Amino acid sequence: MEWIAYLDEEEISRFNRREKEDYYLAQIAAEIRQSYVKERVKIETFLMKFEEVKELVKPKKTVEERTKRAQAFWSVVVLKLPKRKK
Repeated sequence: MEWIAYLDEEEISRFNRREKEDYYLAQIAAEIRQSYVKERVKIETFLMKFEEVKELVKPKKTVEERTKRAQAFWSVVVLKLPKRKK
């Protein structure tokens, strides 16, 4: 179980660090851009910038809001049902 938690954390943190491939693709993008525009551009322009993401907190919905949403959903479902023949 600890190993799975480690792999999940490693996969998440992998997106927050730059690797060789990122610099390689940024270099390719810079070269393509320079073929269209005369001015030179730095490779860092094409590297993605990451920020630490804090866990999102969803606001609690009131009972009335949940009821309205459920009624809207089920009204669509019921209206799309084929009519039964008698």
